[in-house]
Amino acid sequence: MTAIFEETAAPHDHVPPRPVDKLPELAPIAARRKAAEKLVDTFDLEPDAATCIANAVVDPAELRRSIQTPTALAITGGTLLAVRARVWTRRTLPDIRNPRIGDARRHPIAIEPGTDEESRFAPVDDPTSKGITSHLEVEVESAEHMAWASALAARAVLDANDWRYSIRNQGVLTEV
Repeated sequence: MTAIFEETAAPHDHVPPRPVDKLPELAPIAARRKAAEKLVDTFDLEPDAATCIANAVVDPAELRRSIQTPTALAITGGTLLAVRARVWTRRTLPDIRNPRIGDARRHPIAIEPGTDEESRFAPVDDPTSKGITSHLEVEVESAEHMAWASALAARAVLDANDWRYSIRNQGVLTEV
């Protein structure tokens, strides 16, 4: 017997969706401030960077515990210290220079300006710490450049790995 699936169907569609949980409350400002201070004290982050991270975290106490035992990740040229914490997705942004989108990137000099949405801005350069900070920064021309780069990255990822149908039918089955 041959099974025929529509283009939008997947063989694992029989998995029932998870029940929807109530979202946690936004953490009090004092707890977020304490988490930011701990990031500054432990990792020598600039206060603005630490505040940005602390405001994105769902549970600042979870972040403070994670700071006590950071995970060391071996990377080319050194070791990256990482802390784990759940974050609000509305307060985060994917890597706008995602290497998976390389095929979609076009430098404006490569084609006639204005003929392609992908050529509106120059590609975003690699992040840098300028050798003086404990966090990485990317430089963009404007907020519009950042939004454009983020949309380009999102389109490229969805073209390669679109989970929307699965999530719509089953929910998110595991944390990312």
